[in-house]
Amino acid sequence: MAAKLPPRADGEANPYRLIPDWSMRTAMLNWVAAGVLVSIMAAILVKPDGMTFTEMLQFTAASMEELPTPPLPMP
Repeated sequence: MAAKLPPRADGEANPYRLIPDWSMRTAMLNWVAAGVLVSIMAAILVKPDGMTFTEMLQFTAASMEELPTPPLPMP
């Protein structure tokens, strides 16, 4: 395939080269970072106080409908 292409001068720029859209890439990076941050904050807020993250993930993986609640101290 490359042998069929016409020879190119050394100083000639590649006409098929894409110009990166840095404003779009920056916006996408900002949205992805914001989504990751919100996901981490939501996981911290949803986790019950008496449960570790590994226990919470075990219940999530087992697809249990109700998480056990830690016993509340009675006055």
